[in-house]
Amino acid sequence: MSSITLASNQPVCRLRYPGIAILPGIAITVLFLAVFGNGIDIARNVDRSLGVSISFQVLFRIGVGACALAVGVWGWWRLPVVRRLLQTNRGWLVIAFIGGAFLSIFQSPEKPVSLFVASMIFGYSLLTLTCLSLYSFKTVSLTVMLAVWAFVLLSWGAYLFYPEIGVFKEYLSLTRSVDRMGGLGHPNTTGRSVCLATVMLLVACKQQWISWRWAIPAIPLLVLTLIETKSRSPVVATALAIGIVCLPLLKLRWIYLVIAGLFVALAASLLYIESTAGLDLFLEKTLLKTSKSGSLQEITSLTGRTEIWEESIKHIRSSPLIGHGGGSSAKIMFEHSGHAHNMLLEAALLYGIPITLVVASLLMLNIKDSFCSRIPMIPEFTVFVVVLGLVESPMVGMPADPILALWLASIFAKPLQELEQQSAATVAEQRLHLPDGSYPGWFND
Repeated sequence: MSSITLASNQPVCRLRYPGIAILPGIAITVLFLAVFGNGIDIARNVDRSLGVSISFQVLFRIGVGACALAVGVWGWWRLPVVRRLLQTNRGWLVIAFIGGAFLSIFQSPEKPVSLFVASMIFGYSLLTLTCLSLYSFKTVSLTVMLAVWAFVLLSWGAYLFYPEIGVFKEYLSLTRSVDRMGGLGHPNTTGRSVCLATVMLLVACKQQWISWRWAIPAIPLLVLTLIETKSRSPVVATALAIGIVCLPLLKLRWIYLVIAGLFVALAASLLYIESTAGLDLFLEKTLLKTSKSGSLQEITSLTGRTEIWEESIKHIRSSPLIGHGGGSSAKIMFEHSGHAHNMLLEAALLYGIPITLVVASLLMLNIKDSFCSRIPMIPEFTVFVVVLGLVESPMVGMPADPILALWLASIFAKPLQELEQQSAATVAEQRLHLPDGSYPGWFND
């Protein structure tokens, strides 16, 4: 018989056949490879407006995606917990999201690409649920964190030793360009990845899953990566998420003295600047230094995002119910950065307004869990993804985005915890009726 343990941080299910017990290890390995390989983008000389061409990263995603789909379907077929999670209210919302991805194929300008994206959303959803059922939310979170850190570190290796791959040349005009660190992917992907990895690392340190010593090199690496990638979008989201990590420090009295001292120093600095150079001129020069083009319009337009949002809304109006299909934004928005630069606008562009409401509902559940549950990682991740989603398009882009895997795990973490508590209570009650105190039925080896 199989052995199922539903205590905290323990596997939910182990297979009864030793010969098939290797599949749990395969599941977590596929999840690692999927998260690690999603950001790889080294075929940068390809014109994305012409569609998807065969390259290393495309073949890698197809191979890992096929494995994810196979393992995910196996998990749904063999693990009752996966099916029970899908039968919850959250599960039906996720199923609606998957269904919308398949429905949008009919309107897609690249139907094979949209079919692949919808299949991968389906496969990675089942894969994440399988890993949650076999292991725990903690194990899935640490796996995602390690995969993202592997991507960041190898990106640094490519940047330092293979500049022909690791350096991304961004053209600001016909005559002006700027070099940015891309590593194995786009600079914004690398910057967003190091921010997510750092936030997750700090949460892991806070929960004593790993030693605090790992945070010592992580913080300088975060700063250096953001400087070299010139990625500014995730900075505010990262700062707020780190603030959530540090909330317990507010119980210490000296923290309030430090905050008060910082406010006094800031006020004194602003008074000094106003009396010497003038605050308006100083702020204008400071903002210009943070821009890549040296133009103040780049800052006031949120680096062109206001124009991108207007263009994406035009395309949403042309197909408001089912969108234009997953993976199609690179073709539709090829003259405007290749995606909507807003999570909900991107969802509406690809899958339609009804599915956008589904995504918004799932985000509201994340926010609710952040306040009502005590599951580590969810509050910090929710703050990060909601704020980042205002100016970027995480989760709803090309699978398997690291944020998509962690988002799915966060959605089902609370229902899984409730299933564990119910099963533990049932086992304790049934155990009282056994003379030898053993577990009944299928809880025994």
